[in-house]
Amino acid sequence: MKVPFVNYGLQYKKIEKEIDRAIKKCLRNGDLILRDEVKRFEENFAKLVGAKYCLAVNSGTDACYLSLAGLGIEVGREVITTWHTFEGIIWVIRRAFLKPVLVNPKKDFLIDEKEVERKITTMSKVIIPVHLNGKICDMEKIENMAVRNGLYIVEDSCQSIPKKLEGNCAFYSFYPAKILGCYGDGGAVVTNDEFLFKRMKWLRDAGFINSRLDNIQAAVLNIKLKYLPFYLSRRKEIALRYHEGLKEIEEAGLITLPESEYWQNYVIRTANNRRLQSFLEDNGIETQIKGYAFDKPCITEWVLSLPLYPELTNEQVDYVIEKVREFFQK
Repeated sequence: MKVPFVNYGLQYKKIEKEIDRAIKKCLRNGDLILRDEVKRFEENFAKLVGAKYCLAVNSGTDACYLSLAGLGIEVGREVITTWHTFEGIIWVIRRAFLKPVLVNPKKDFLIDEKEVERKITTMSKVIIPVHLNGKICDMEKIENMAVRNGLYIVEDSCQSIPKKLEGNCAFYSFYPAKILGCYGDGGAVVTNDEFLFKRMKWLRDAGFINSRLDNIQAAVLNIKLKYLPFYLSRRKEIALRYHEGLKEIEEAGLITLPESEYWQNYVIRTANNRRLQSFLEDNGIETQIKGYAFDKPCITEWVLSLPLYPELTNEQVDYVIEKVREFFQK
């Protein structure tokens, strides 16, 4: 049996007619840049995550940059985040002429709030909590720290949709493999702050970084928004099926993460992820060992993601479980 890590083509086939109609409408009308589909998506997405304003851009990393640039932070101030994150975010912080301060993750791989508090200095200005694998950081603790110390909160929600806005702003990625993905690159930033929104919109539209979600990708996302409840429900079903099938071998060295809110990924950890990955690949199963590794190369050996997307069949999931169990019985 073959189990791909993602299957973009199959998802497209299930909604092919709707997608084709939406794309052709954009092309026939010549609606390509910042047209009605973008505006409609911004309105729909803001409503989904409980924010007043949404700005659609061309990637999650640009959404992060616009968040930091829009806040107008003085050069050289510190941004506290976890090193267990997408490496590009660290470069974005530096691109904004700010200093990244990296803290350890907890056992669930989310940012350690206690370490954040210990890292706060007079130069600190922003906390970026990373909602990783669909699991949400403890925002109550982070908000309390931010208020006490006069810090901004910029939430990295690229692996968590929907996620109600709790910080000053939050940024999202619509890369095709995400819970809500388009057919190329895409992203968004949301906020309740009208001044911040207008400033970010000016930065996006004035050619400062030329970061816009094109109208065709917005049309795709507007179609997919209708199916988001199903995507979330099916992801949860698959994750719980993995949980049930793998729980008996946890004592043999397999670690699974606690239940997640939205299940962007199903992540496991073993003493030797590379060997498990090779074994699964030999049996037709694609997995991913993510390179969350800024200045920490060893982290690439920590976590392995199993296939998790709505189009997976129960038979495929059970086959993955069977092969993981077989690996531990060897």
